[in-house]
Amino acid sequence: MAARKSCTHMTWAEAKAKMGEAPITKKKGEKPKKLNHMEKVIAKHGISSDVQAKEKAMRKQEQRQQEKLQAMAEKKALERQRLVAIPTVSAHEEAKKRRREIIDALKENEDDDKVKVKELSSLFNNEIEHDLDAIIENKEMQLSELMALEAIFDESDEFHLRTASDIETLRQCSEEYMMDPDATSLRKKIVQHPPISFLICLDLKDDESIMMSATAAAALDVAAAEELVSSLLLDITLPPYYPSRQMDAHSTPIVNVAFEYATDEKYEVKADKVVESLVHLDEKSLLEDIQKQFDQIQPDFAVYEVCVTWLTENFYNYCTWNKHHPLFAAPQDES
Repeated sequence: MAARKSCTHMTWAEAKAKMGEAPITKKKGEKPKKLNHMEKVIAKHGISSDVQAKEKAMRKQEQRQQEKLQAMAEKKALERQRLVAIPTVSAHEEAKKRRREIIDALKENEDDDKVKVKELSSLFNNEIEHDLDAIIENKEMQLSELMALEAIFDESDEFHLRTASDIETLRQCSEEYMMDPDATSLRKKIVQHPPISFLICLDLKDDESIMMSATAAAALDVAAAEELVSSLLLDITLPPYYPSRQMDAHSTPIVNVAFEYATDEKYEVKADKVVESLVHLDEKSLLEDIQKQFDQIQPDFAVYEVCVTWLTENFYNYCTWNKHHPLFAAPQDES
């Protein structure tokens, strides 16, 4: 009875404290909180299954959102690590690599090369039968100029013969013809031989500061272009009457710009980034003036004089700044 008596004398607050629950304290005169209908229903029956499902769905949605944010953060971190790991390379050296790839592609695609030469040959066929001796004489001079070009560019990567030109066959026919000028078959082979076609690589610097002068005249500010250099690839074809006849569509060499890229020689970029050229080239005007230079020099050998010497001195007269290049600073405020 003593134990039972002690329990009956224990207050409700003491019993809850003994069970580990905090005692509920109530201020004197405090009115009990009024519950709304929903709270009364929940207090009496517990949370409904619909509410529980909604709360569960919300928790899952929040969890998915957190996982998505975490994945995005991890992806950005990996991208930063990747960018840090990518080495920087010289833009000029990368341009030369791209030029080399174009040359290799031309060498590998012999069928395309032959199609190109065949199309060029068809341009000359109308006159070929009318002046065979002149064409043969010109072919011999072309072989002589070609030999000089090969000697000038000896052991360099700046001169490349097109495969379809088949120079060795032409040289052999020419040598045999010199020994037997009356051989009709040899004459026909030489005249109908594909035109000589080759590539010349040039790395042109703005030694005359033409572009920097243009910058000053236009009140523009280039952040870094003091060592401007252009990587150039020329595709050149010698027509049948070159170099003897002047002012004729079939006597001046056909020149095309196969590749051009200008940059500052010290400029570096990420290895996986492609940056456009620092200048815009007025190719149409350049090629027109190249043809005029040929007309002035022929019947002398003109390829090296025009496509190397003259072009080196005058190339940047046909260039304007590419203002969208990363190296190009914003124009100064003239006001």
